[in-house]
Amino acid sequence: MKHSSHRSNKFLIPFYGLVIPLCTLLAIFLFPFSAQAAETVPTGTAAAALTLTSDKSEVPVGSQATLTVVRPDSIPADSAVTYTSSDNAIATVSDSGVVTAAAKGDVTITAATQGLTAQTTIKVTDAAAAASTDSAAALTTSGITTESLQASITYQSHIQLYGWQGDTHPGDVSGTTGQSLQMEAIKIQTGQDASQLGVQYRSHVQNVGWQDWKADGDVSGTTGQGLEMEAIQIKLSGAMADQFDVYYRVHIRDYGWLDWAKNGETAGSTGLSYRMEAIQIQIVAKGGAAPGATTTPSMDSTAILSSTHVNYQSHVQDIGWQDWAADGATSGTTGQAKRVEAMVANLGSPYGKDVISYNAHVEGIGWQGWKTSNQTAGTTGQGLRIEALQFQLSGATAKVFDVYYRAYVQNIGWMGWAKNGDYAGTTGGSLRVEAYEVRLVQKGAAAPGSTDNAYQYIAPKPVAPTIANMDFICAVVAQEGGQSYEGALAVISCIMNRADIGWGGSDPTAVIVAPYQFSAYSSGAYLKYVGADMPEVRQAVTDCIVGGVRSHPYLSFRSYYWKAGCVNIGGNYYA
Repeated sequence: MKHSSHRSNKFLIPFYGLVIPLCTLLAIFLFPFSAQAAETVPTGTAAAALTLTSDKSEVPVGSQATLTVVRPDSIPADSAVTYTSSDNAIATVSDSGVVTAAAKGDVTITAATQGLTAQTTIKVTDAAAAASTDSAAALTTSGITTESLQASITYQSHIQLYGWQGDTHPGDVSGTTGQSLQMEAIKIQTGQDASQLGVQYRSHVQNVGWQDWKADGDVSGTTGQGLEMEAIQIKLSGAMADQFDVYYRVHIRDYGWLDWAKNGETAGSTGLSYRMEAIQIQIVAKGGAAPGATTTPSMDSTAILSSTHVNYQSHVQDIGWQDWAADGATSGTTGQAKRVEAMVANLGSPYGKDVISYNAHVEGIGWQGWKTSNQTAGTTGQGLRIEALQFQLSGATAKVFDVYYRAYVQNIGWMGWAKNGDYAGTTGGSLRVEAYEVRLVQKGAAAPGSTDNAYQYIAPKPVAPTIANMDFICAVVAQEGGQSYEGALAVISCIMNRADIGWGGSDPTAVIVAPYQFSAYSSGAYLKYVGADMPEVRQAVTDCIVGGVRSHPYLSFRSYYWKAGCVNIGGNYYA
């Protein structure tokens, strides 16, 4: 046993005071750390980790950040990466690693490939706050502030009759109001280094249209040509342009001040020939409040064409107010013999100052006078018919559209189309309008249908003189001209010619009894013919007064040749 023990110990070696088997010592020196590595580096640990970084730790709402993935050497460089967001309501991430901020909050983005994952957290901030912070930092660096720009920005207008006015500053009016003078040209400058903050502008000019952009004090518009500016666009340029908003508004003919435009938008009118008369410009920090309303900074013929409608409504016999009709639909009734008694109308227009006006010819009243914007034309509760009507447009709408309308009339039916204030229907004949239609048509375009017979004047039937008057008139005529048809017609024609011009009166009886005119009356000689049977005299008087028959145009006569050129008709001489 001792020998055996000794043979075993011959391989023991002292090591720093320790007795270690030789094989163990060799293993330590030949492979000092291999056993430890196998135990501490499983897949996905630090030595073989995936890393994920973002170019921005804070991203304003609406902005984006770009992710970068670094793969370990054990992962192919082209391995596909899958990205996910912990909350898509706060931020989304694309397949290419672009993060888009949607709402304020914190979000975790995860990248995964080949079984490895990595995460990064991004803070989504309020866009306005971020812009304000960036703007403040930039302004501090440049020294340009809204306060300094109030002093440095100037603009100058060239005005009809006056020429160039003096410089004005933001908020001030350049041009004129209340004088009907056209603005013809403008110059604008910021008073700053244009590379930091400049200004560009262009004008829409009468007979020219939009000119090219001008900048930093150059003249936009024209001088010496008598051409009006109609619209303008203004925008900032330079490194600091995104730190400010430039607002501007214009005063135009017929409408006055329009609302505020900003940053290159159109202020004024195009396609409508409304002159600019004045302008105001204002500068505010980016995202700051506008100086006033911004709803309608400009007026455009295309917008009017696409979004204007005419609406109308009728009050009808036995029905009352009907539902609204629009854009050519029929209002009223057809085939029911019911009168239209009243109507209202309005204009659905992008520019509230534009209106449609309308007028009604009413039984027993005549033309009432123009109404607008849902005012009632005609009557209700009185049983009176409308007999004719008119419509007309105003303002910019009248430059873009013609308004056509037609009436459906008792005993006639649909009449032709009238337009722009012309009469539609009938007057004089006591005929009711039973229905009508109104339609807007692009200016100068064809009518919606025939324009023939849009309106008729129907002469009322004259009221025959009473028997007493008839006997009186016939007696005077017989005494003056005899009892033949020719002689009687000549005398009554002279009497009615005088009545037409008001000589002695406006009716035959008044003309006859006027002082010193007809001796047959003043002498009483006519009395022997009162009640006499004189059929040809009675026929001549009736034909002349009721039928409008005249045998001559003369105003005076004698029983003898009394004046050179006088003409003998039925025994008397007329001139």
